[in-house]
Amino acid sequence: MQLIERNEPGLYHLDSNATERWSFYQLVCALKEHYNTGWKIVPNTDYEHDQRLVDERIALPALSHRFG
Repeated sequence: MQLIERNEPGLYHLDSNATERWSFYQLVCALKEHYNTGWKIVPNTDYEHDQRLVDERIALPALSHRFG
């Protein structure tokens, strides 16, 4: 709704992980629980890279709002 109300053309980066900053491991564990899958998830921190983009024009609810 925020995008419609803005009525401004352009590119927007929608990031519901901007405030909580869940790791990929945390996100996959939440998906596993939400969809009740039988995935075996093994954490690995050999490579760490934060590639979040910040676009403060549009606010989204945090991931925990959706996945608890």
